[in-house]
Amino acid sequence: MPKKTAKRSRKVSTRKRNKKTHPKLLVYGRVHALWCGHCLAMNSDWNKLNGLMNLRHRNVKLFDIESADIGPKTARFKQMFGNDIQSQGYPTIYKLHEGGQVEYYNGARTKDAIYKWLSNPVRNPVQTGFLY
Repeated sequence: MPKKTAKRSRKVSTRKRNKKTHPKLLVYGRVHALWCGHCLAMNSDWNKLNGLMNLRHRNVKLFDIESADIGPKTARFKQMFGNDIQSQGYPTIYKLHEGGQVEYYNGARTKDAIYKWLSNPVRNPVQTGFLY
């Protein structure tokens, strides 16, 4: 007589499935100027950082604003996320929380330091669903 084995249900609840298929979005960026010495000095690290973020994090959105485009870009940012970017100088590095709250970076301008800050859990990352 064959043994009876209990079958495990392989159904995944909709809630668990949605968490996997609709991950949270990390929006980050900087406000910079092409003539700014600090911005030019960190360009190499910034480009490496963007490559690293795209490689290691599944759902990131870079929103870079150049000083010449600050008016239209900040207007677009406000339309998309409901908040303004406040730039007191160059470069201004930020990440966005759900609800439009912007957190500004105030540390070393190196790839590793900024990566560590960006990789720390965002309190409430932005939900996906924005149209870019």
